[in-house]
Amino acid sequence: FPNPFEDEFTLNLKNFSGRASIEVHSLSGQILYRKEVENITSGKIGSKLQTGVYILAITDGNKRITTKIIKR
Repeated sequence: FPNPFEDEFTLNLKNFSGRASIEVHSLSGQILYRKEVENITSGKIGSKLQTGVYILAITDGNKRITTKIIKR
C-alpha cells in the first residue's frame, strides 16, 4: 500500500505461509521483477519501476493472488 504509489509499494504477506514468489508484470505480460521470499510478513517493491500500470502476482504453494498496481 498505497495504490497508486509514488516510490515504493508495501506488501502485506500475512496470509502467505512458507515460501512465496512475488512478481511484477507489465500489461503485456513481461516479468519486470521477481523475488522468492520465505517466512516474511511484509516487503517493499517498486522503487525501480517507471510510472505506469502493472500486475502484481504473489504465489505460494496453495494460492495465487493478482492485482493491478499503479506507479505515479
